[in-house]
Amino acid sequence: MQHFSHPHQLYDASNMVSHTQNYNLACFGCKLPLSGTCYACLPCNFYLHKFCFDLPQSAYFFGSHQQHSLGLLYPPYSQDGPCDACGELCNGFTYNCAPCNYSVHANCATLLHPDPRNDQDLYVSTFVRHKVSEIKTLRNQQQQQKKKSE
Repeated sequence: MQHFSHPHQLYDASNMVSHTQNYNLACFGCKLPLSGTCYACLPCNFYLHKFCFDLPQSAYFFGSHQQHSLGLLYPPYSQDGPCDACGELCNGFTYNCAPCNYSVHANCATLLHPDPRNDQDLYVSTFVRHKVSEIKTLRNQQQQQKKKSE
């Protein structure tokens, strides 16, 4: 099977991953260790979780960025700046709006923008949004304290 982020065919690597405990293998899309269903190009050491493989190449995220459709970028084309949802560096699959200079990790986007018809998704999304908000507040407080002490 083919994925737009890689020039070669990918093959089901789920059996290889389930029989090895190699935590050094990470998904190219989300940078998390491989688990479950995943695909690989072994000569290139390229791996994708099925979830990352199935991400749409463009999407609208109602709530945080309604103005434009966001395009899914991948290294080396993804932005080097921080994720507008969590503040961490965008280094894997990233949804981006170039006109607005808005970038968000694909994982953050899917957690923060659930299917409104799924109660479990809504619960998890609310919890994650709350935790992200707490983290951002703490980071801002730490940065302000650091500036005061300089």
